[in-house]
Amino acid sequence: MNLIKSLKFTVSALSAICIISSCSNKVDVIGEWKEIPVVYAVFSPTPENGDNYFRIEKAFLDPDTDAFQIAQNPDSIYYAADQLEVIVYERTGTSAYRILDTLERIDANLIGMVRDSGIFAQNPNYVYVMRERPIGGSVDRFYKMVIKNKYSGKVFTQYCKGIAMGEYNATDNTHSLFRFTLPAQSRPIRWSHIDPGTNENVFDKVTFNWSQPANAAIYDLTISLRYYEFQVDLNQTGEPELPGTRVEKTVSWKAVRNSQAQGETRLTNPFDNEERFYSFTKADGGSVAQELNGENFYNFLASNLSDVVNTGSNLRRCAIKIDARIDAAGPELAEYIRARNANQNLIGGLFPADPFSNIEEGLGLFSYKFFITRRNYNIESETFEYLNEGEITRNLGFRSFGCN
Repeated sequence: MNLIKSLKFTVSALSAICIISSCSNKVDVIGEWKEIPVVYAVFSPTPENGDNYFRIEKAFLDPDTDAFQIAQNPDSIYYAADQLEVIVYERTGTSAYRILDTLERIDANLIGMVRDSGIFAQNPNYVYVMRERPIGGSVDRFYKMVIKNKYSGKVFTQYCKGIAMGEYNATDNTHSLFRFTLPAQSRPIRWSHIDPGTNENVFDKVTFNWSQPANAAIYDLTISLRYYEFQVDLNQTGEPELPGTRVEKTVSWKAVRNSQAQGETRLTNPFDNEERFYSFTKADGGSVAQELNGENFYNFLASNLSDVVNTGSNLRRCAIKIDARIDAAGPELAEYIRARNANQNLIGGLFPADPFSNIEEGLGLFSYKFFITRRNYNIESETFEYLNEGEITRNLGFRSFGCN
């Protein structure tokens, strides 16, 4: 981070964000001192850790002390234990707001969520936990988070709109407005095949297509290969598997990151009052398609799985199934990343304009996210063969057939 040494002013904040998870650690701010909350609050009706965790911190300023020293002092980063009251509200359509949850401050280090190392203090690692979950479905839902500083009386209010993913269909394990349309589960995934004319391997492209839910503006696509790893007897013909050594594992390829959807983001006033919500209107078509190349898939495996052939290891592998996952997030996160990308190559780190934020009188974002998963895609036989014999993956120890 580039510090303006004459002011020695810095904040804990946000950097590069992938939809699912990463938080930032730094943002430069120039100006007269005032109370500036720094917030990372991206929440979901299906949080992967069981609850939604918000990072709410404060800017700090000291004209006489090095900013790096201040950043290591937890009192400079965090509000006091009883200083903030944080409430998240939810409303459906034109109905009145209801309290979704009053957030509790916890030390995330105590539940195994250790803050990444950097210039800011790692211990303690205070976050605010929302245990109640927002409601999904087809109807538009709106959220506001009210942060009240009980010491100063200052109140900060921020708004966001949910993603309308549609009603859940338990039979099909999908949502009516947010679901995979391609590839069909009736056809195996084929990343490569042998050209019958040349007898050479040809890499195939696989198209993943999904319907675009209302107000989703940015996506990640993750492809996961589930496989077994086991030990074999190298001294016997055919290297038979040793009983009791099989373990199921997964390797996940983030094939698409931060894919901006086609459409328009604008501030809206749906309730004819002072509340403003970022809303995303998708372009015509209503679906998103991403074409993935089999060569990239194999290269990912070669870079992320160990070489068990050249090392003399008796570990071997066999592929099971492929799962696909789409993460979607609201326009606030999309605009934040768009602003970050526009400024990341500037010399000196000085922004020509303020970075995107929808935090009232503060920095950061308050946004909604959601994900869907399509499990158990079968794998085509020639893909098994390439895993075993292909130039890129032959040293990974995959069998030339699926697991029994």
